[in-house]
Amino acid sequence: MLSQLRFTGSMCPVVLLLGVALSVVGATSALAQDIGEGQGLRLRSDLIQQTTVQPGERLENQVLIENTSDRARTVSIERRDLTYSFDGSRSFPSPGSVERSNSDWISLSSNLTTVPPGTTLAVGYEIQVPGRSPERRDSLRGSYWSTLIVEPTQTSRQSQGRIQINASVRYSVQIITHIEETGTKSVNLLSTNVRAEGEDRRLIADLKHTGTRSFQPDVYLELYDGGSLVGKYPAEPRLLHPSTSVRYKIPVDGIEAGSYAGVLVIDGGEEALYGAQLDLEL
Repeated sequence: MLSQLRFTGSMCPVVLLLGVALSVVGATSALAQDIGEGQGLRLRSDLIQQTTVQPGERLENQVLIENTSDRARTVSIERRDLTYSFDGSRSFPSPGSVERSNSDWISLSSNLTTVPPGTTLAVGYEIQVPGRSPERRDSLRGSYWSTLIVEPTQTSRQSQGRIQINASVRYSVQIITHIEETGTKSVNLLSTNVRAEGEDRRLIADLKHTGTRSFQPDVYLELYDGGSLVGKYPAEPRLLHPSTSVRYKIPVDGIEAGSYAGVLVIDGGEEALYGAQLDLEL
């Protein structure tokens, strides 16, 4: 049996008496990503590095950079904040610009490093989590994050009176710290609509994280026709940071045209299971 909800602009917690997969907030792996076009540089670290910490804790980690070329390459690593929105905008403001930034907690072993040919170099960084103040024991709660921008230094060559600029690709390595098991996972449903994208149809759902702990929920649509389940249609998992918003695109192809009842489910675990009832014309 499925609890029926009325959409009011917020997601309401529900209990679904059916089998649902638990969401896992795992590291998004992007191993062996080229970071320098034609330069033989590869990033061999996860693009999301996250850990659960205690106030006052100190920890170390590293970013691995491989140079497969036959000459030394120089790479810059810079601390930046990160924020993004459902409309596709993404910005990397200066450290400390975002309310829940942890960039000031991070110290790099080097901002500029040279990777010898045919080697993999580890660039270390340290995270010093501040302690809770005696006056406010709950001053640190939830998740804090920032990024390390990894980019080859621009090089240019002059040949026969012409200057050739080598293109480069930079990567953002997210550094996420969760303060123990504190924080809340809550979302608002900003809007939904069915949209044609070429020959495909998608249910577009824009969600905003209104809580304080980052998480990556399972998002899917359960579609019903006259009380009978037509199918379960998942969206690609996306990481949600507090105060950010994300657009989920759920394929709804191959469904006979008509009116359907839908339940949009956001499953972030036992204490973060949300749903909204939708009336859909497909």
